[in-house]
Amino acid sequence: MNLKKNEQINMNEIVNESIKNLRFSIEENDAEIKLDTLPEIIANRTQMIQLFQNLIANAIKFKNRNKPKIYISNRIEEDKYIFIIEDNGIGIDTKYQDKIFKVFQRLHSQLMNTMVQE
Repeated sequence: MNLKKNEQINMNEIVNESIKNLRFSIEENDAEIKLDTLPEIIANRTQMIQLFQNLIANAIKFKNRNKPKIYISNRIEEDKYIFIIEDNGIGIDTKYQDKIFKVFQRLHSQLMNTMVQE
């Protein structure tokens, strides 16, 4: 785990850096990526780049027959930003969603515990 502390980061810069890191895969697959204006948040820069890079890479990897189209946006819910990554890929079979998303719930709990300790 990256030991750097959280800092104020511009999520537009984070996503653009993730896109830059994946430029060969994006060009090779003729992927189209659109993003809304994203907020500034307090987070770990390196971890956010890794997160968005993984999400974009997965959207490209699990494409259907059409060229990958990825849309990144956000919304505010209560006092939290919710980031939304949509794509036109193959999707996730509903019978596996509970197993897949349970992993993210555990990771979220671990992350929150780490943040409290900082």
